[in-house]
Amino acid sequence: SARLGVLQVLPDMMSNGPARAAVDAAAAVVAAGGRAVVASGGGPLEVDLQRCGATHILLPFHSVGAFARWANVRRLMRAIRRHGIAIVHARVPETAWLAKKAAQMSGAWFVVTCHGNHDVSSLVARRRNAVMAYAERVIAVSQTVAEHLRASYPMPSGRLSVVPPGIDLQRFDPARVSAERIAQLAQQWRLPDGVPVIMLP
Repeated sequence: SARLGVLQVLPDMMSNGPARAAVDAAAAVVAAGGRAVVASGGGPLEVDLQRCGATHILLPFHSVGAFARWANVRRLMRAIRRHGIAIVHARVPETAWLAKKAAQMSGAWFVVTCHGNHDVSSLVARRRNAVMAYAERVIAVSQTVAEHLRASYPMPSGRLSVVPPGIDLQRFDPARVSAERIAQLAQQWRLPDGVPVIMLP
């Protein structure tokens, strides 16, 4: 009967693919009536987390060394207990090992999303990035990434799923953008008149 708690773990909330995906997933968890918590090193997209009703926990993931890593695992375990987390979701190998350890020690499910092909050119790199395949569920953002994971890290059938990221097309509806807004942006970006602009969301 308790609301589902989901903790996402990633290095920062800068304007990048994993952080944007974390915001979108947190908004979906909140909209479904769950508790959304994100642990990261911080960044501009923290504001979007607050807007959607998620909780952000600032952790010093940039710190290196065994003591710092263990301290971050303990912080994640405290967050799991405090917020009643059932699923720990990692998005980047650098923090996925810490998330995996905290999930195992807390009895939470461990899930990863792989946002791209990771380095497997050396044994060290393969071991470092192997955590992206050692979870109860592994999500790939494309068939290409899924094929890379299958080739690099054999895993049981049914563990890997492909979930392409989505874009809220209403946010990019030209009818919702006024002529004044276009003129303001063109002036801000110092665009000369008549120059075509190609933008990616």
